[in-house]
Amino acid sequence: MKHVHYGNVNKRVRALREGGYLEEVDVKSTKAGFEATLYQLTEKAYLALARSSVSIEDLLQRVDKTEALSILAILAQLESNSGRKDGKKTNEKHALKSSKLQG
Repeated sequence: MKHVHYGNVNKRVRALREGGYLEEVDVKSTKAGFEATLYQLTEKAYLALARSSVSIEDLLQRVDKTEALSILAILAQLESNSGRKDGKKTNEKHALKSSKLQG
C-alpha cells in the first residue's frame, strides 16, 4: 500500500460514504497529532458483497417459498418507489417541454 496516494484513497472513501457503503464510527488521535476517522461497512455494503458472491441462479435454487415472497415484496416496493420518482421526473419534463412549445 506504499504506492497508493492518499488523495486517491480519500476520494474513494468519500464516494463509498456518500453512496451509503461506509459510515463513520469513531475518531482517533494519531501519533502525529492528527485526528483519523474510523469507518465501518454498512448493511448496504454487506448486501453488495453477498450479491457479488452469490449468482442469481444460485439464489433462486436456495430460497424457499417464504424467502422468495419476501424478496418479491421488497422488489415490488423498490419498483413502486422508483416508479413514483420516475413518473414525477417524466411529468416535469413533459410540462417543461409543453411550456417551451407554447412559449
